Amino acid sequence: MLSKKEFEFKIEEYFKLCQNTNKPFTISGLCLYLKIEKLDFLKYLEIEKTSFAAKNAKTRIENWIEENALSGKLNSTMAIFVLKSIFGWSDKETNGKITPVTIINDLVE
Repeated sequence: MLSKKEFEFKIEEYFKLCQNTNKPFTISGLCLYLKIEKLDFLKYLEIEKTSFAAKNAKTRIENWIEENALSGKLNSTMAIFVLKSIFGWSDKETNGKITPVTIINDLVE
């Protein structure tokens, strides 16, 4: 397993590489860059010393998908699939209650 410092450094390297090459942020891309399997990434989410960095990376990827879908830069069907299957989004009732979602479009054009 990577040390906390190396894990955090490699995550930042991955996001910089994606930004510089216009590649999308993805969990699988991050795992490939870190040279780990997705199951290992899920373990990093649970380890106290790496949990914050792993959760932050996952949230950055989720945010990238969400913003690009809302701005029309990403196929909405694919975005919905990824957000539901990887990030736990749902448009169904849970526990008999519907959780309202407010979408705020604060993108500056």
